[in-house]
Amino acid sequence: MMMSDINNTLTWKTHIDKILPKLSSACFAMRSVKPFVSQQMLKVIYFSHFHSIISYGIIFWGNSAPSSRVFRMQKRIIRIMMGSRSRFM
Repeated sequence: MMMSDINNTLTWKTHIDKILPKLSSACFAMRSVKPFVSQQMLKVIYFSHFHSIISYGIIFWGNSAPSSRVFRMQKRIIRIMMGSRSRFM
């Protein structure tokens, strides 16, 4: 088996499918606590819960095609933090 055969079958879709529910949960948590905490605390929540999930192995999967779903979720949580609408950024 040649190395190109192996590379053509590898995909990061499974990994991304597993982390998207976790990221969605982080968005919900952020939306829930936003009215009660400061902007600084929102940043702490973002980095401890959301950023830690996406940064694991991003050097490997960050350039894959399904990664755009993760980065859209990242935009969503930042919009929640900043209180902006979806087309503002």
